Amino acid sequence: MTDEGPKRLSVAYFPSREAEILGGHAYLLSRDIPLGILPIGGTSRNANFKVELSSPEEDRTTWLTKFLDFGRYERHALDESLVEFVETSAEYISNFGEVFFEILADADGAPLELAPLPPGRVMAMPRSYRQVVPKKDREEVGKSFASIPRNRIWRLSLPAELGSARAHRRLLRRLAALSSPSIPSFALGNPLDQGRSVGYEFTAHREAADRLMERATRRWGTTMSVQRPVGDSNEYFFISRRLEFSKAQALLREHLVSELNALLKRLAVEVSVEMSGTPTARDISVALRRLHQGEISFAEALDSART
Repeated sequence: MTDEGPKRLSVAYFPSREAEILGGHAYLLSRDIPLGILPIGGTSRNANFKVELSSPEEDRTTWLTKFLDFGRYERHALDESLVEFVETSAEYISNFGEVFFEILADADGAPLELAPLPPGRVMAMPRSYRQVVPKKDREEVGKSFASIPRNRIWRLSLPAELGSARAHRRLLRRLAALSSPSIPSFALGNPLDQGRSVGYEFTAHREAADRLMERATRRWGTTMSVQRPVGDSNEYFFISRRLEFSKAQALLREHLVSELNALLKRLAVEVSVEMSGTPTARDISVALRRLHQGEISFAEALDSART
């Protein structure tokens, strides 16, 4: 094996894509999904949280710690690198429904690290993937696309229970549209009474938009940071939707670790990652069932879902 560093084939950055994050509730849902998906700081913040390898030899632990380190911070422990991998992947997926990684290798083809591709169009070709450079960036980048061999690309998306990448992007666009309901044109004749003279009520309009947002986010449970009781809904509805969100987070983190293990097998790395100390989707499903049957309190149900 040589000492030559990894050569990146994909384009690492598209300046024109910086402003494409949607606002309003779309932004809030995308922000909430990776937040607290695993204990921040790994085992240093949660003594019950553990990351272990099926074959815990020191050289494999050192390699995987580096492989999962995206360079945001200096990582010295496997649990910290796994947290960064899950959080970063969840951040991309929550905003765009999917994320593509280039597997950077040394001159002998040995995998060294993962490099996320910037959001944008990536096309699957018979023998390669084609990363399409946005038209606005082609002059600066110097090409219209980058071709990457299929064995050097890894795609991550949502688990089936949370929908497809396309459906998630459609959800974000809908949430952005529902975030700020505007007063309809028929109610703008007399701005002083805000449409009351023609029977328009903004409060009812706002409540209807809130109901639509809760319905739109049913796969995720709710948008945690802005959830509030809607209309005459009760406390059970409020708490159960929060638990559904925690369950969705659990589904996503379990899926990411499972996909990581599949990648290690694909790379012929004879090791797998085992994570424990966080509530599973099954644990939270049981808590939801017991809450529905009146066997546990709201506080007990919420405690069962904390990472």
